Amino acid sequence: MTVGALRVFEIGPDKVVAHDEADAWAVWCAHTGESRDDYEGEEARELPGDEPIRILVDEKGRISDSGALVIMRAEKWAAQEGRGFLCSSEY
Repeated sequence: MTVGALRVFEIGPDKVVAHDEADAWAVWCAHTGESRDDYEGEEARELPGDEPIRILVDEKGRISDSGALVIMRAEKWAAQEGRGFLCSSEY
């Protein structure tokens, strides 16, 4: 899929990298196993490209639940990590 530039979207406590809102839901549903139909009326909110996102990264540079706190702009996370699930504030 090459609809457009990758961006970060927030769905509840989760962040995903996707091309647009429909793609964000597709990424999120694939990751969680949930159905989009169960979340009608909810939105995937696009984060501004310059919004700072704080994520823990382990010593090998992988997103983790422990490690060093790395702060980068949403657009940088999207470019670095590519399309897919990015992180959650709950797990």
